Amino acid sequence: MLLAVRGIKPTTFLSLVFFEAGAGLFGLLLIRLVEGAWRVVWVVDETSVRAAVFYTIPALLFAFVVTSSRGLRWGPLKRIFEIIEKSFLGSFIREASLAQLALVSLAAGVGEEILFRGAFQGWWGLTIASIIFGLLHALTPTYFIVAMLMGFYLGSLYESVGQNLFVPAFVHGVYDFVALLLYKRQIRHRELSQQPLPRFDELLP
Repeated sequence: MLLAVRGIKPTTFLSLVFFEAGAGLFGLLLIRLVEGAWRVVWVVDETSVRAAVFYTIPALLFAFVVTSSRGLRWGPLKRIFEIIEKSFLGSFIREASLAQLALVSLAAGVGEEILFRGAFQGWWGLTIASIIFGLLHALTPTYFIVAMLMGFYLGSLYESVGQNLFVPAFVHGVYDFVALLLYKRQIRHRELSQQPLPRFDELLP
């Protein structure tokens, strides 16, 4: 079972999934209340899948850069990593299974794109929606800028593919999943590097 993972409280995993999926449900309800209709385009065909895969590549390259050992030597990125590492999210990343990370990423990709692109960008435009996206992810000023730029990227994709939410949701979900995996690797690497070396007598049989 997904929840049967050592060190993970089921409530932590479920709360993350429900929170991210709830953002999408909230966005759908807002659209319905404000516009009186379910204005969401979700088309999965060969063209949209190709576009989603193609536009995921730059996002993944960005993820590798900002989570690399060299990237984390830069003060602002190092600060973001330290905040995440010490938070409940860091504990989740440290102990979560691949399936759990994938489900949380899927919920975030779908849920947040419905809210920020489907609702907010539909009403207030790309710039304001991207700023709100950045503000609600702002662990630090640098992270605000990073998230805002990602919001511009996802929002531009949304407009370029005829407001088909599948494409930005796919890119968002895959980006989150890979970023979580890379953070997981960095957290483990740091923990291993901080472990004291065994004494010589401890190595003897």
